Amino acid sequence: MSDFDKEAEREKLRKQFEEDEKKRKSTERMSELLLQGATMTNKHCDVCGNPLFRQQGQEFCPTCQTQGTDVREQPPAEQQQPDETTQAESTTSIEIEEQTANTSETTPAEPIDENNISDPSSQSRTPQTPSPSPSPSPESHRTASPSESASSTRTTDLTEARRSLVRTVTNFAKQAEAADELSRAQMLLTATKDAAEALEAVNRAEE
Repeated sequence: MSDFDKEAEREKLRKQFEEDEKKRKSTERMSELLLQGATMTNKHCDVCGNPLFRQQGQEFCPTCQTQGTDVREQPPAEQQQPDETTQAESTTSIEIEEQTANTSETTPAEPIDENNISDPSSQSRTPQTPSPSPSPSPESHRTASPSESASSTRTTDLTEARRSLVRTVTNFAKQAEAADELSRAQMLLTATKDAAEALEAVNRAEE
């Protein structure tokens, strides 16, 4: 092999190493964000193509660390899902309030005992009918729905991250097995170990 071919091969390996290192760091960063409570959106970064995350009301790319202004949105069907969920929660809240109002308007007044009116002495003998206890406040229903929704969203995000990490571990392991040079195989095995540790952290968060 000539010197030119050796140099070209080294350059090829160097570029491949840089790409693998970027993927590994991106995977670790996404795992850390999910463990910190960030949520994965349906939007992707125009620069690197990675999914955008939302944390504390801001969207950003975990790889480029840019605010989510220039993004490639998913098909409209996927984008409308959060809006429909918000609308459903709003409709449920309105229905609960209307139901409470109707209940208070239609609650019958306590019947008047005619015998008590005609015979005052019987009032001391006839026990008073206890007034109906007020119906439970629907506040618990309104507060439980967002909590359940947040829990479901977090579970979905962790599941997506786990699937991505499984694919990454498998990919690195296959590349390490097929590597011709020892240095490249060691580098790929190190990346496989890091991705496996991130996968273990996501699995613990799901428990």
